[in-house]
Amino acid sequence: SASAAFTARFKVKEARVPAIAAGADQLMGYSADAWNRLLDRAGYPAKADPAQVNQVMVVVLIVAMILIATMTYGPLAAVLPRLHGAFALGVMVRTHPDLLLGARLGAPLTVGGVSLDGVPITIKENIATRGVPMPLGTAVSDMTPRAEDAPPAARMREAGAVFLGRTTMPDFGMLSSGLSSFHRLARNPWNTAKTTGGSSGGAAAAVAAGVIPLAQASDGGGSVRVPASCCGLLGLKTSRGRIPLGPGKVEDWNGLSGIGPISRSVRDAAAFLDVFAHPAAGDRVRPAMPEGGWLAALERKLPRLGIGLMPNPYGGEHVDPDVHGALHDAALLLGHLGHDVREARPDLDWGALMAANVTNIAICTA
Repeated sequence: SASAAFTARFKVKEARVPAIAAGADQLMGYSADAWNRLLDRAGYPAKADPAQVNQVMVVVLIVAMILIATMTYGPLAAVLPRLHGAFALGVMVRTHPDLLLGARLGAPLTVGGVSLDGVPITIKENIATRGVPMPLGTAVSDMTPRAEDAPPAARMREAGAVFLGRTTMPDFGMLSSGLSSFHRLARNPWNTAKTTGGSSGGAAAAVAAGVIPLAQASDGGGSVRVPASCCGLLGLKTSRGRIPLGPGKVEDWNGLSGIGPISRSVRDAAAFLDVFAHPAAGDRVRPAMPEGGWLAALERKLPRLGIGLMPNPYGGEHVDPDVHGALHDAALLLGHLGHDVREARPDLDWGALMAANVTNIAICTA
């Protein structure tokens, strides 16, 4: 597979980490008294009954198993603490114990017939979550806890996803890197001397390191696509209005920015859209959706498409030969699948477009 080839290319070798497994064994031995102390710290003064302890144990063991799977890879085990792609504010544990205690046994939660119940996921820090500050990657941000969830966070809860934390971004999402005045530099899991790209660099680092299978991200000028490319992942910039941002924030950057997934497979990205891409009150734009949903659309054969191929950027930047090679391979594959692939370069004033883009972003950010 493509991901197997990518892993082989970077010579990632398997290696056991006994300390992590031993930690999981210790979790299994936690008593109700120990959990009572943890619940007290999380703001739950009432004593835990056995059922409550079991609910928390289920979630903690899931997280432990994710960590064990992640740390299976020797190089990743060495670099994971230095990626700086995700964080959890101290207030999160106190105000969000429901993220753990909401776990339950029984039929999985579904949204539109699709379930993310129990799937670990992260939220980019520019998306509001109830009771937690929204740093926006900058040291000058207002750190007042938010009163309510933004629609993407609310839909994660409805679908039963497990929040593992928030992912980092550069100041106000204005850079295509992991550089931030609020966080340490986010690093690429494949090579910590390299950039994650941005602005959803923390999300891409978390997915590429195997911490999570799927991350919520956002993109106005490449903030999903750039880090996905840098970290060897799939990233999708959704159409304008595809995923609602909520009342009072109908459009970011006058419609340029939108929510999208970063994942390791097209199918996971489609599941993300099936959960998140539903109309909401206040929408000014409602793009058409595929009949039966996004996962169902993957099973249908596409009609013949005309696809434009632009191998060189307008700005004249150097393109690495490996990137050109990957683009060429993709074009050959699309042609083999029956599509009409032609080199194209729309006629536009790149300098004027960039000037207008900067003006638009500056006004919206201010």
